[in-house]
Amino acid sequence: MKKRIALLTVVFWLCILNAWSLSYKISYLTADNGLSRNMVDFLYRDSRGFMWICTNRGLDRYDGYEFVHFDSRSQINPLLSDNVHCVNEDVNGDLWIGTENGLYFLDYKTGLILSAEQKLKTQKKLASKQIIFITKDEQGSLWVGTNAGLYKISFEDELMTFEEIYQSSIATTSILFYNGNVLVARDTQIFRLIKNNEGKYQQVNSDNKLRQLSGNINAMFYDNGLIWIGTTNGLYKYEQSTETLTRYTANTTLPNQLTSSFVTDIKKSKEGQLLIGTLIGLNIYNYLTDSFTGITTELNENGYALNNNFTSSLLVDNNTIWIGTEKGGVNILSPSQNFFGHIGNIPSNPINAIFEDKDGDLFVGVVEGGLHIRKKGSAEFINSYARIGSSNSLSHNSASCIAQDFNGDYWIGTWGMGINRLRYKDKYRPVFEQFVYNEPSRGILSNFVAALAPDNVNKGLWIGTREGIDFLDVNTGKFSHILNYLPQEKKIRFVTGMYIDSKRRLWVGTNYGLVCIFLNETNLAKNKIRYKHYHFLLTNPSSGIYEKINCIVETKNNQLWFGSNGNGIYKLIENGDSFQFVNVDEGDGLLDNVVYGILEDETGTLWLSTDKGLCAYNYSKNSIRNYTKSDGLKSNQFYWDAYYKGHDGKMYFGSVAGVTVFDPLKTSPTPDKNSTTITRIRIINDDVYPAKIKIPGNMLEFDGSKLVGVRLHESDKAFSVEFSALSYSQADKIKYAYRLKGFDSSWTEVNADRRFASFTNIKKGSYQLEVKCTNPDGTWSDIVTTIDIEVIPPFYKTWWFLILLFGAVAYGIYRYSLYRITLLKRQETHLRKLVEQRTHEIELQKEQLSEQAIQLQSNVKMLMEHQDEVSRQNEMLVTKNQEITRQKEELEELTQKLEEATVDKIAFFTNITHEFRTPITLILGPVERSLKLSTNPKVLEQLNIVRRNSKLLLSLINQLMDFRKMESGKMEVTKTQQNFVEFLDDIILPFEDLVKDRGISFRKQYRINPPEFLFDRDNMQKVLGNLLSNAIKFTPDRGQISVVASTYVDKSDHKEKLYVAVKDTGKGIPDEDLEKIFERFYQSKSNAAYSGSGQSGTGIGLYLCKQIVELNGGKIEALNQLTGGACFRFIIPVERRISTVVSLDGKPMEMMVASESVEDDPISDEISKTKPVLLIVEDNNDMRQYIRSILCDDYNVLEAPNGVVGIEITNRYQPDLIISDIMMPEMDGMEMCKKVKTNFVTSHIPVILLTAKSSTDTQIQSFHLGADAFLVKPFDEELLKAMIHNLSEKKKRIQMNFAENMDTDLLNFDDESLDKKFMDKALKILKENYTNPDFDVSEFIDAMGISRSLLHKKLTTLAGQSASRFIRIYRLNIARELLIKNRASHTLNISEIAYEVGFNDPKYFTRCFTKHFGTQPSTFMDEK
Repeated sequence: MKKRIALLTVVFWLCILNAWSLSYKISYLTADNGLSRNMVDFLYRDSRGFMWICTNRGLDRYDGYEFVHFDSRSQINPLLSDNVHCVNEDVNGDLWIGTENGLYFLDYKTGLILSAEQKLKTQKKLASKQIIFITKDEQGSLWVGTNAGLYKISFEDELMTFEEIYQSSIATTSILFYNGNVLVARDTQIFRLIKNNEGKYQQVNSDNKLRQLSGNINAMFYDNGLIWIGTTNGLYKYEQSTETLTRYTANTTLPNQLTSSFVTDIKKSKEGQLLIGTLIGLNIYNYLTDSFTGITTELNENGYALNNNFTSSLLVDNNTIWIGTEKGGVNILSPSQNFFGHIGNIPSNPINAIFEDKDGDLFVGVVEGGLHIRKKGSAEFINSYARIGSSNSLSHNSASCIAQDFNGDYWIGTWGMGINRLRYKDKYRPVFEQFVYNEPSRGILSNFVAALAPDNVNKGLWIGTREGIDFLDVNTGKFSHILNYLPQEKKIRFVTGMYIDSKRRLWVGTNYGLVCIFLNETNLAKNKIRYKHYHFLLTNPSSGIYEKINCIVETKNNQLWFGSNGNGIYKLIENGDSFQFVNVDEGDGLLDNVVYGILEDETGTLWLSTDKGLCAYNYSKNSIRNYTKSDGLKSNQFYWDAYYKGHDGKMYFGSVAGVTVFDPLKTSPTPDKNSTTITRIRIINDDVYPAKIKIPGNMLEFDGSKLVGVRLHESDKAFSVEFSALSYSQADKIKYAYRLKGFDSSWTEVNADRRFASFTNIKKGSYQLEVKCTNPDGTWSDIVTTIDIEVIPPFYKTWWFLILLFGAVAYGIYRYSLYRITLLKRQETHLRKLVEQRTHEIELQKEQLSEQAIQLQSNVKMLMEHQDEVSRQNEMLVTKNQEITRQKEELEELTQKLEEATVDKIAFFTNITHEFRTPITLILGPVERSLKLSTNPKVLEQLNIVRRNSKLLLSLINQLMDFRKMESGKMEVTKTQQNFVEFLDDIILPFEDLVKDRGISFRKQYRINPPEFLFDRDNMQKVLGNLLSNAIKFTPDRGQISVVASTYVDKSDHKEKLYVAVKDTGKGIPDEDLEKIFERFYQSKSNAAYSGSGQSGTGIGLYLCKQIVELNGGKIEALNQLTGGACFRFIIPVERRISTVVSLDGKPMEMMVASESVEDDPISDEISKTKPVLLIVEDNNDMRQYIRSILCDDYNVLEAPNGVVGIEITNRYQPDLIISDIMMPEMDGMEMCKKVKTNFVTSHIPVILLTAKSSTDTQIQSFHLGADAFLVKPFDEELLKAMIHNLSEKKKRIQMNFAENMDTDLLNFDDESLDKKFMDKALKILKENYTNPDFDVSEFIDAMGISRSLLHKKLTTLAGQSASRFIRIYRLNIARELLIKNRASHTLNISEIAYEVGFNDPKYFTRCFTKHFGTQPSTFMDEK
């Protein structure tokens, strides 16, 4: 008997060890997932399935997806202490919460939190006490251990009883109930609790060995006669039958010992394993060997580890172990149902073919890795590779398909060198016979073979190639090209799969549709073939989109299924000769629409290999289970034609990471059924369940602790219900469905991330919300959770209110009727009297009208006589008016001719001045350079004379040009913020030098504070220059000129004004000239200038002054001073704001800014590559040479005499910058600029236009044509250099901003410009391809459709980046957006984000990201 018991014990412990040998996987719940804090004290799962987590920041409720927090920060019903130590559920389903500062009660129905004293209606016995544990005994009573004693709360019906067991100055740290016994632990001792005769508990000593332990007791656990005790200084095992006490402590010198002597918790797993939590990880006790296995932060042999060693609490939930830690949140150990195996000992390239022969030997073809054969029962492979020059080796190393013919011989198709035959007898010492393409009419049709289908009836082999279908007679070795006579557009090409079904039909999948060849009606000898070709989508042939079929399979019930390359799978439905196809795709739950292989298991489930994992589709139950790397797959990406079902039922699928093998019957999930629990109800964004924000009152209805109903008001426009299966294993794969009966009869299906139902504007009435979820096997659970929802109408829609309202209305109508009858009688009497009175009045009026009619007839006669006289006078007036009109027309004609003559005169002078500007520029430019270079005083003196007179001539030309602008209404005012006092000093300074020899002095009086305001410097310079020149002209030698400037506030309009006066000590202005002096072309004949005063007057200077002052909103006047001399003074408004452009009509004009771009691409080999290329287009040879001399040190200078030659040179040499004159023969600068900017090849080249025309219209037209800058002749060479430099610098700043955001709006392109369209297309292509790691510069060039050099030029010029850097920066910017979105959820790690944006190497991604943004991606994601 003892031997039998010993044997059973050994078997029992072996079962336990075998249970622990199961594979586990670990996951973590931390603050990153929504946990309040990572410091977890206690874990608890209530009767509903919710997980409760106690932290030092409050209590968290977890439903498998998200947390609900209960803490002191809640606005209503706060938990007064955030440091929560423990929690337990009473018999009513309510929670009791133990904290650092007392015990609290959470009413599950209302969400109301009360202190234990409020709930129990007792004195403050637990207030401010530290609650260490809350434990439930067999009767459902709660035992509360504190730092000052032990208490018990009992429940009988609805009555709660609070009992103090004892008080103690030593904390009670643990309690144990077993076989009717109660043990309590205090400090290092254990006591028993027994009831005395009065029914009160009293302490008695326990066994002697349990009274003096070496450490404080933290946990006790009873297991099959053994009492386990966890202390701060070791683990104890006490055997009651023998009173034996065994102590276990940590010992790093010995194997399989406790990892730490400080034990925090003890639990037992569902499989019977003893779990011990310590300060250094979790320990599993081995009963058979009396040893421990530790799980710590170091990776163990199973590949998982804790994230924190301090295990504070343990919870066993079915097969899952929950571990609360001090700083790592919750660690969850779940059984890893890793059913998938991986075959090694073969090259790591993608697997392209798998086959198992009748002997159970396995054949594997590898892309560029040869053919590998594994004998049944062996782990080693026989490897075969292609050998150059050998006819007996494998013909090519990419074995793409494998088949066995009726002779037992093997056929291996390759992708690149035809097919190979391996005789059965040579299987283990492979010798191959090669069949390769030699002539189209004889051998195999193509060396690229994708599929093989043995045909035992025809004694041959069907071969699918890139160029079509072949049939090989195995005995004769003769090839037949099938349907090769079809025209090119109907040929069957690019075969991807082949299958012969039970009805002798050969199905051929291609990249251009599905082909069915009816073999029973086919005679190859007579070239008679009956076939059907389905070119386009099988479910939508009219779409015109080619169907792509990868694989075909026939199930046990003779049902055909087809795997497609983008449309999921198809099921064939036959109706006689008519074929119909039904589609199953991602919308039905598949992982991916690209299906490479299909296999059927014994249960009728189809297994599909895709680019995103494996799918198990049970077509009879219409359920789908998906498997990815998280379920144990080596890779999610499977490969073409690499699938096979072995004789033992095992399935083989080839992926890019090798061969995956598994038994499909072992993957079937447990038959458990899931049910749905309502987790949250919101009404207009306020939580009412669980009620944290609002106390729900009578809105919720419960059956016990179960929520069964909700009462809403019709005014509650929107409400939502959240739900969860409360399943903590692969919760993200569970699907949900809901419907609101009475509102919608159809089910709405949602994924786990959309597990809520929202409704708006529900009418009054009664409804029922039904919610269900899927089971672990993917089928829908038949357990439906229901909640009754009643929408209550407002009082004015209730039946009693409507009846009351009807009665009130009826009574009101009755009272109103009585009132109306009385009123009508009164009105009738009143009307009778009124009629009699009106009749009498009418008779009197009739008599008066008769008298008036007689008088009217007399008046009419007199009026007729007067009308005749008026008609005669009107005829005379008409004659006079006609004469006046004729004279007016003659006068208007003369006036128009006069105006035309004046315009022609002005235009003539204007054109002449345009022609003057170019030679003046060629005079001033060299003179300025000669003044800088020469040191000869005599030469300098002569050069100064030339420069002074040239500038004098230029001044006259400018006055005439300004006069023309003023006459044509194109004079503009451009105001900028400047110092007006400094401006005055700058203006006066040259005039002071001019009059030194004449002894004329200047007196300046300024009172402007502050001196900075907005004014047009150019226009003010013209006004003051004319006034000062005029004053000098009429001031005698040793005279004085005064300049007075002041600002003041005008009392009439309370606005600030500027007053400026220029006074001289001359003879003054004759009185007859004062009124005419500001008229154009007016010159005084009686007032002569003094000698040396400069040029004679033109009669337009003072006219321009007046027009400019009025354009600025001011006025100017001239007057004589009492002391002698003349005074010119003007007043203009003062503005102190941003720059403004004003036209003559007073309306603000828009300032135009051209976009700049600089190209730095290399030019033709005949030009030096060390300097950029500049093209000068100018018909004046001297001007070209002058510009060349300015810029030849920094540029390779090309020249063109007109726009036609300029375009030819631009297209040939692709210069970096173009400077062009506007007015040129054959093709002017405007037309040339337009052609450059509208040509895609040259649109990026910046253009600067030069002209003597300085009008705004010319500038605007230039910028509209795409010019980047505009320079008026004559120009300063430093200004030209500065303009070119600024264009370059501005382009660099724009490109830097673009690199930060990749937004083409930052490049300042016009919406219709070629460069804008080019950049938009480039960004669109990157947006479509950035996730593809194989997308590189070559593919970018193909997608853009331009040459590599042109793409490089455009990108470096417009964006400042090469093509490769452009792609990399775009991906990095997308990664930055993903990191920002991921800050809250942390659903993706850095590696996943790197792969998401097309990087193959996360380390390389980190280096690129850090270099570009100056911070590591992990640091960037953690930023707030």
